[in-house]
Amino acid sequence: MKALRYYKWIGFFLLCFISFTPFQGNLNAQTQQVSKVPQKVYRIAGYIERNGRPMDGYVGGRRFQNRERLLPVQDSYKEYDVNPKIRGKNRGPERLILSARGSRYYTADHYRHFIKF
Repeated sequence: MKALRYYKWIGFFLLCFISFTPFQGNLNAQTQQVSKVPQKVYRIAGYIERNGRPMDGYVGGRRFQNRERLLPVQDSYKEYDVNPKIRGKNRGPERLILSARGSRYYTADHYRHFIKF
């Protein structure tokens, strides 16, 4: 009987630990289909990786802070616009996020959901 009580407490503590451990990443980043990433994003990411800077006319290279912790927290990130900057026009919601470890993420809705590609 004591053993049963002992196992109940272990189960209780494990459940509490799992329930209160923050999730380290966004399932959307792993489960979204890569086919939803526009071809232009691949082109821009490749250019940045080869040249270390965004193409002329594009905004980017600032640190992405990942405040909402939707991407893995063990990495550092830089953000880039997907569309060129046009004076007097909104930059739009699309962004490209590149990690220091080589991961690439695309967001079409200004950091609400990410697609890893």
